[in-house]
Amino acid sequence: MNTNVIKILVVIALVAILVYLMATQNKNSSSNNQLTDEEIYDYIVDLWAYFEDKNIDEYTEEQLVVISVTAYDGEMNNGGIAQFLSNSSNMFLPMLSNNLKQINAVKHKEQLDNLIKDNELDMNNLESFELEDESKYDSEFYALENEENLYNLIIEYTKKNYDKIIF
Repeated sequence: MNTNVIKILVVIALVAILVYLMATQNKNSSSNNQLTDEEIYDYIVDLWAYFEDKNIDEYTEEQLVVISVTAYDGEMNNGGIAQFLSNSSNMFLPMLSNNLKQINAVKHKEQLDNLIKDNELDMNNLESFELEDESKYDSEFYALENEENLYNLIIEYTKKNYDKIIF
């Protein structure tokens, strides 16, 4: 399937998830009358959807943190680790471990580091890869979301770095 088609399908799926979240959750404003949590996440998803790796210098370090973790979270929730590694979002893999640490997703970072090590992934060349047990990794990822919810950690990190991410 064409990478652009996959990217469009992922964006559509994320928009559907966001619409659902907005319909089922109360909007939480920050103490500084900034954007609501859902608006913050919409902004980050847009950053990811329109990300241009050719112009990576145009993004702040903090934006790259939330874009990469959002891409990872979105791909994992849409099709698991194989989807993340197969799609264009895999460009974030070299920075992802550090970025998970930046948002305090320590257990997610450890899980990802173990996957990379155990499967001897070449983070700079993912044209072909083999995973020992992707369904186990996916299951562990979903179970970990109860302890370290990436959506919540992305929102928290964005609020702490608001002026460096949203402008």
